[in-house]
Amino acid sequence: MIFGHYGHLMLENFRQYLVIKNQLLLLLSQLSVATVVREAARSDALQKQQNRKKVAVGSKVDSKVKPVVTRRCFDVFISRLQPDTTVADIESCTSDIMEKILNGDHSRVNIKCTHLPGKHHFYTSFHVAVTVNSDLFATAIDVLMR
Repeated sequence: MIFGHYGHLMLENFRQYLVIKNQLLLLLSQLSVATVVREAARSDALQKQQNRKKVAVGSKVDSKVKPVVTRRCFDVFISRLQPDTTVADIESCTSDIMEKILNGDHSRVNIKCTHLPGKHHFYTSFHVAVTVNSDLFATAIDVLMR
């Protein structure tokens, strides 16, 4: 006998385990999604969720009431340029690139360029902070990162 004195008890426990397992599998196969939802509705589990307030959307045009203009700022670091490159050169180049999306309205963008101290004399680096209206934010990033 392989199991020794307790072999009979182990075999009987294993048979009971198999019977219970088969019964559970049969019960689980009989459950459907509809049954689960029906039981959740009966137990008020779905009704306990809070109703969200609906957002009011409108298009009223009034010259007295104006929305707040939100602005977003992003930073661009430019490195390894010729040492004779100036802040004015970088601001001019950035302004020319932004002109593509501004259509002449420069009040929607603010460009601030700072010369960064370098470790070596054979190149120069800059930090450019570009502030735009939030409606242009994604477009401005896309245009400047090309």
